[in-house]
Amino acid sequence: MQLTPAERESRQRQLQAIKKMDDDALLIAYSYGTNNYPNIDAYDPLVKAVLEGRLLTEIAKGTDNLALINQQSTVEIKHLVASSLTVEKLTKWLVGLTVVLGALTLLLVLDVANRVRQEYFSPVPQLTAPQEPTLPPR
Repeated sequence: MQLTPAERESRQRQLQAIKKMDDDALLIAYSYGTNNYPNIDAYDPLVKAVLEGRLLTEIAKGTDNLALINQQSTVEIKHLVASSLTVEKLTKWLVGLTVVLGALTLLLVLDVANRVRQEYFSPVPQLTAPQEPTLPPR
């Protein structure tokens, strides 16, 4: 369908008027078929096209934000994995030190027990047969 120059100019003015409408007014005009702008038919495909264009722009911005968040979360996950590996190594080191400390504690307890036994529980003297008394020289 060919538009005459007058129709084309009219459509251009109409498009400019539609583009000047804010999102709420455009959505109301499209949804309810009413608007406060003269010479704008709410059911006109231009209204729908402008509204869809704005929505697509918002979706594109949201997609860009999601891509940025994805990149940031990837970096954070890498940091988390690195710190998790560090914590795992330190935990293994701590377990090893705990085993060594337990062994040293056992040795210390055994040593103290041995000293206590020697000091407070002296061995029973060995009984031997009595010896003949020797007489002192005269």
